[in-house]
Amino acid sequence: MIHEPSLAEQIAQVERKLALRRERTRRHWDESRVALRRFTDKLPLLAAAGALAAGVMAGRSRPAPAISAHRTARVGVAATLLTLASTLVRLAMSPAARSLWQAYRASGPRAGEPVPRRQSARSRGSAA
Repeated sequence: MIHEPSLAEQIAQVERKLALRRERTRRHWDESRVALRRFTDKLPLLAAAGALAAGVMAGRSRPAPAISAHRTARVGVAATLLTLASTLVRLAMSPAARSLWQAYRASGPRAGEPVPRRQSARSRGSAA
């Protein structure tokens, strides 16, 4: 004889399956967040390595002609800009900069709140 589960048993079974799927989805979400955090922690290092590789490849692409003062100045400016950009990326990705940005955003006016206006000297004088 085949046992047919009652309606209550079928509902309980479906609820158990849904709970398992929710737990699996939460676990996948947490794993994805951890993997993304690990990647973004290595991002400044990857950017520096990429800049170094680009510099090495640019240097090996053709033989260097005699260096003139004008060309040396351009290379110096380009190197300075590249160094500045990589430093800004490192600073922007640092935990200290992230916490400062979070504190700045938390201190600003909330959505829907009116922004306080400054009174001009004329309106302050008339209010007295």
